[in-house]
Parts: sequence; C-alpha cells; structure tokens
Amino acid sequence: MSKLKVKPQYFAWLIVFSLVVLYHFRFQMSPGSDDEWFANFHKQASFLTYLNSRFNVWSARIVPDAILFYIFLVPLTVWRILNSFFLVLLCRSIVRLFSPKASILSTLSVMCIIGFVSSSVINEGFFWITGSINYLWPLAMGIYVLVPLADYFYRETDMTFSFQNWIRLFVTFIVSFTNEQVLICVIGVFLATIIALLVKKRTIPLYLYLSVTILIIGFLIMYFSPGNALRMQSEVARWFPNFYELSVLSRLSIGFSWLYGQVIAYMLWILMLISGMTCYLLPSSWLKKTLISSSIFLLAANIFKNVRFFDFERIKLISKESYFNFSFLTNKAFYASAFPYVIWTLFIGLLIYASVKASGKQILVSLCYLAGILSSMLMFLSPTIYASGTRVFNVLGVTLAIIAYILLIKIQERISNKNRVFEVILLAIIPIIQFIL
Repeated sequence: MSKLKVKPQYFAWLIVFSLVVLYHFRFQMSPGSDDEWFANFHKQASFLTYLNSRFNVWSARIVPDAILFYIFLVPLTVWRILNSFFLVLLCRSIVRLFSPKASILSTLSVMCIIGFVSSSVINEGFFWITGSINYLWPLAMGIYVLVPLADYFYRETDMTFSFQNWIRLFVTFIVSFTNEQVLICVIGVFLATIIALLVKKRTIPLYLYLSVTILIIGFLIMYFSPGNALRMQSEVARWFPNFYELSVLSRLSIGFSWLYGQVIAYMLWILMLISGMTCYLLPSSWLKKTLISSSIFLLAANIFKNVRFFDFERIKLISKESYFNFSFLTNKAFYASAFPYVIWTLFIGLLIYASVKASGKQILVSLCYLAGILSSMLMFLSPTIYASGTRVFNVLGVTLAIIAYILLIKIQERISNKNRVFEVILLAIIPIIQFIL
C-alpha cells in the first residue's frame, strides 16, 4: 500500500521535470556571446592548459570554467536536462529550508514566485548557457547546502555525517569555487547560524565548522587568485578607463544611481508581490493603508510610463561643486532629479519594515534583504558595473523570492481552505505573461 502512495508522487515530479526540460527547448546557444567563445576554446588548448590560463589570467571560478569547457562538446539537450535539474533543485531547496519535506505544489509555488523577477534577469542567469552555469547552478547548490543548517536550527535534527550530508559537503566544496556573490551570501548564512547558536547556547556541530572552513578557504583562493588582478586591469582598460580615479563619493553616486534604476526596472513585480502578501498579513492600520495606496500609485506610474518616477540618471547633471557650496539647495533641477530617489527610498523602506513585521521571522527576513542588497552592491567595486548585464541581480531576485515564500507560508497558516492548486495557478499568471506569452 505504501508503494502505491509513493508512485503517483514520483510520477508528478517526473511530469514537472519533463515540462521544465521541454521549456528549455526555447533556448539555443547564443552566437557572438561568451557561449561561442567557450564553445571554440577547446580547439585552441587542452583542458588543463585552459583551466590554468583562466585561473592565472582571468577567472577564479574554477568549477563553472571547467564545466563550460565540456558543456559545448555534448549535445545541447544535456545542458537542458542538467539546467532543469538545477532549477528544480533550487526551488525544492528553498522549500526545504522551511519544511522537513518539499511537496511538489510548494516547489511549483517557489518556481512561480521566482517568475516575478524580470525575464531579462532570469533569462540571462537561468536560461543563457554561460549565465546559467555561473549563476543558476551555484545558487541551486548554495541553497542546497544550507538545508542541514535549517534542519538543525529550526527543527533540531541531528547534523551528523550521514551519506546525504557527505554529498552536501562535497557540494559545499564545489560551491566554494563558483560565484563570488553566492559564496559570500552562503558564508554569511553559516556565520549568522553559528552566532545564533552561540547566543542560544546550543552545540555547534563539527559538520558546520567543517563546511564554513571549506567555504572560507575557497573564498580566499578565489579572492587572491592571480587572475583577479589581471582581469581587473583588463576590464578597467576596456569598460571604465578612469575607474581608479573616482573618489569614494563618485563611486557611491554612480553605484546607487545604477542600483536604483536596475532594481526598480527588474524587481518591480516581485516587490509588488511582497507588498500584496504583506498587506494581506497586516492588521488594519496606517501601515497597511499607506503600503496599499503607495503600491497602487507606483504600479500605476509604471504602467502609464511616468518618467518622473523612474529617471535615476538625471541627478548626474547636477555639478559636484554645488554639493560642497550648498548651491544645490536653490537649484530646482536638483529637487526634480532627487524626486525618484526619495519616493522609492520611502516605499522600499516602508515595504522592508512592513514585510519584516508581518513575516513572523524578523531576523531571517532582515538578513535576506541585507544579503540581496549587499550582493548587488558588490558591483560598486567593479569596473563592469554597466557592462555585466542583468545577470548580477539573480542573487537579489532569489533572496526576494525567499522572502515572498516566507510570507506565503504565513498566509497559508491563516487560510483554512488550503487549496494549493489554486494558489499555484494564481502565482503563475505573471510568470506565464513574462516567460511564455
């Protein structure tokens, strides 16, 4: 009888996985991009020569570089199957962070929530071959290795060296040589967990110490790799020749101008999803009314393309000298250019405060926001801030998806009629419009 209960579940997973693979047939190798460069490199050098060259001259992302050498030597269907596996693993692992088991409907809910992130971001980081191996795969593995921490911290299960945890330890080693944004976030979660366990005076398992040691060693190797310095010089010369001449103030000015513009352009729908979920959870109050009215107002401004709310470049026209002699205070152009920054700072600040309050997991949600924002601000230190494309926002997108899923769990706890199928259908509307229609 037990076997008969298990088989339909596996069949359902197989259907979902097959549909994800089928969706991947929309995507091909991108000509003229890094796909083409990696696809042809095997004609120029052996694998070891290539890897040595990448590590010493360009990139410390050893694992993605190794995979990219071989992925173009096999049929494209292999990438489609592997990429589908990592996409499902990412969504399933997010569910596992908050539950001892991952149901298929919960996994689909997370997949739909991620679909609220702009297709420009997801397509570059999930469905472009080079982008997926550098972003989706590290993200999926990074969250997968966090599952034992969640089990131990929230559900107080033993963190032993089981066969599955040995696999996770190996994956932890792989993660430590993949993507800097992901690696820093994963290390941050491990360190935050250790601090929380110390505060609660709970035992810190050897497995946890070993994992964080592997991650930190990997980060140090990546950071101090010979290729990093050479790559920095090359990218400064190509993308931002006067990068080293910029003052701290100038870098912050450029960075925040870029960050505001990109986040509002590519994260608007998932921010509105978080806002809607937060409003549902909040009791009737000034906070709820203000969040509802501001969300509707800004969404309408976006739909009707009111540029005043989205022009984050105009402030660059204000001379720097005017800030030092305070003449900007009498300049009407300054107030017009500062307007979108003020409006969106107030809205996002209000949203963060309200969603943290409504979530029931204040510290965790606050850390998710912090991780997402800081992972994006790493680009302030890069001369490719304008050249890296939208893929650098995949980490932010996933952290926002985690926050939305936390709020969804809270909503599910309140609803007596738990119709998960209807929930998935509702969540799928925006992703279907973005990615399929």
